[in-house]
Amino acid sequence: MESFEGLKKLVLSNTDARTAAKENSLRRDLARPIRLTMEKLDISTKDLAKMIGVSKTQVRRLQHKEGGGNLTLNIICRAADALGLVCELRLYDGTDSMEEVENK
Repeated sequence: MESFEGLKKLVLSNTDARTAAKENSLRRDLARPIRLTMEKLDISTKDLAKMIGVSKTQVRRLQHKEGGGNLTLNIICRAADALGLVCELRLYDGTDSMEEVENK
């Protein structure tokens, strides 16, 4: 039988892994429409960077399928707004589907 400390470390590491996976998924979900809209509107990395007042490197990170690393929601939402997209983040308790939450 594992010690309490060993079990605690296992639970925390699993929680960290789940959180990291969720963060990566959210980053991909946020990056994709930005990247696709830039392509559709033929807006370059340099142009979007100027539009939102950030470096080209930050915009490149937004475009990547990995979803931009540790970019702030502020930068992501500014980019979305500049591209005519709506930036929205929703939190819910997980007992209802997003459709049920939206209809409440």
